Amino acid sequence: MRRGLLLASCAAMAVAAGCGPSADAPQEADGAAEVTEITAAGTAFPNTIGETHWFTFQRKVEEGTRGRFRVRMLVHGQFSEEQIAAGLRRGRVQIGNLSAMMTSTLVPETAILYAPFLFESEEEADFVYDHFLTELFTSLLAAFGAFAAGYLARPIGALVLGHIGDRLGRMTALTLVISVMGGATIAIGLLPGY
Repeated sequence: MRRGLLLASCAAMAVAAGCGPSADAPQEADGAAEVTEITAAGTAFPNTIGETHWFTFQRKVEEGTRGRFRVRMLVHGQFSEEQIAAGLRRGRVQIGNLSAMMTSTLVPETAILYAPFLFESEEEADFVYDHFLTELFTSLLAAFGAFAAGYLARPIGALVLGHIGDRLGRMTALTLVISVMGGATIAIGLLPGY
């Protein structure tokens, strides 16, 4: 399974780079070269540019590898995007495309990257961001900000408490840390619930 994926990757790179075997390279004497099947899954409608790209890819891989790879095309909705992702993960599909919607399902933050391209104009995107998405993105950035504050506080705490530990001893530094954490926990507990 891994061998097939590695071979598919190498074949795709060779075709893209144009470094396949030359036309005058000697052919196999017995003609019984092993053919590796690669499964490509995606979503394309018939008679569209997307379908043309898929079949151009298939032709280039098969021609560039002189028939050593056969690309099995499953691009007309044989798999849903969830099945494509599962097939890629399990090694049953070697090449697949995931839409931006599927990618944002797996990694929600990527929705921010393609969202501006969903609108006709910049004014329309600004209106939607201002009236519908500002609260969502604010809470998302606040959550990530809490993680960032923790990561930034660690080296600062190490500098300050390292100095205290060197000057006054480790036990004093440990007592100070536990006292500050305990005080912060008590302060949070005393906050009103509304």
